[in-house]
Amino acid sequence: MGCNPSHRPVTLIQVGVSLHVVKIVSIIDEHTRECLGGLVERGITGENLVAELDRLAGQRGTYPAVLRCDNGPELACNTMAEWAHGHVGLCFIPPG
Repeated sequence: MGCNPSHRPVTLIQVGVSLHVVKIVSIIDEHTRECLGGLVERGITGENLVAELDRLAGQRGTYPAVLRCDNGPELACNTMAEWAHGHVGLCFIPPG
């Protein structure tokens, strides 16, 4: 699955604050602009993110067709790739 605009992608945005290490991942439906959820932690692992995505899918009754992500280590990791394989497309935003 690629970045097909006809699918309703969900964007994962990661922000880091360097003075006091805080990681933020926002999970946003790109069609409705609704914030579906997110994580704010001192450290976010792929496992934490997958658990949150599974929780949201259970709550909404479905997984998104595509996740649009930056290239942060929590998002571009084996855990996410294995989780998404076969049922969710991953589309990475080019660096820069």
